[in-house]
Amino acid sequence: MGGFGYRSLILRFITQFYVKPSNVRDDSFVLTGEEAQHAAGVLRHKKGDRIVASDGLGKTYKGEILSVSSKELEAKIEKSETGRNEPKTEVTLVVGLTKGEKLDWLVEKATEMGVSAIWPFFARYSEVKWDKGKVDKNVARWQRLALAAFKQCGRSIIPRIEVLKNSAEVIKRKGDRELIVAHPLEDGGLAHESRLVGRNVIAAVGPEGGFAAEELEAVRQAGGRLVSLGPRRLRTETAGLVLLAKLLSLKAEL
Repeated sequence: MGGFGYRSLILRFITQFYVKPSNVRDDSFVLTGEEAQHAAGVLRHKKGDRIVASDGLGKTYKGEILSVSSKELEAKIEKSETGRNEPKTEVTLVVGLTKGEKLDWLVEKATEMGVSAIWPFFARYSEVKWDKGKVDKNVARWQRLALAAFKQCGRSIIPRIEVLKNSAEVIKRKGDRELIVAHPLEDGGLAHESRLVGRNVIAAVGPEGGFAAEELEAVRQAGGRLVSLGPRRLRTETAGLVLLAKLLSLKAEL
């Protein structure tokens, strides 16, 4: 078997598709658009093949293909599963907006690690100034990156991405969730604190310029915790990934 053929065969077994929730019926699901094109044209799926698809809201379906074309694929549902490959700890990643495309990488990796939502926000020291059009454009790109990462890593939930206007809005949305904020000047870390970390957490990192004093005070007033990620000062995207890794490792969910 040639190299391309072998690779194509392997991909057919490991590829997860995205099915729109509205395209899931009682006993079947339908792939359309790029998903159908990929299944038919790239992976060369045919009638009788078995595939896996998730709706991005927590449901994953295994099914047998009933019909397939470059425009539409229909599969009979043989098995469904809720919460496949999802951590029990629900983590919302909050990250101060930065210049460039640094957050593209973080969105992809945070999705792979299992976050439930990502909230980029305009921090006091964020150096970006976006109008609504720029915000919408970036959110659309980040959602596409999250979708691709969700399919690649086999999750069943696509993180919802929403840009918040300031740190006060983060505090307002906290509710009863635990708020953990990475800050390089803190002495205490997260080691051996698994019982102190709940199952619903907001994990926050600042922009390149860090958090302003008033933002940190608002975190304290809201009952949040400031933690250190170690002795070295990390870039925003690195800090976000390190904080997620520490939190999920504490809960044995990495």
